[in-house]
Amino acid sequence: KPIRSAAVSQGIPYITTLEGAQAAISGMDSTERTGFSVKPIQEYTETSQTKTRKYKHDLDLRHSMWN
Repeated sequence: KPIRSAAVSQGIPYITTLEGAQAAISGMDSTERTGFSVKPIQEYTETSQTKTRKYKHDLDLRHSMWN
C-alpha cells in the first residue's frame, strides 16, 4: 500500500495487472502513431441517418460546385 500511496501522491500512474499494463501500452502506441485529437461528443453519437443526410448534403454541394 505505501507504493500505491506514493505513486498517487506524486501523480505517477500505478498499474497493478498485466492486462492494465498492456492496455496502457496499447494506448500510448496508438497515440504515438495517430496523434491525439478531441472532437465533440455529438460526433460519437451520430446516427447512420444523420451521417446519410450529411453525406447527401456534401454530395449536393459538390455537384452544385461543378455545374
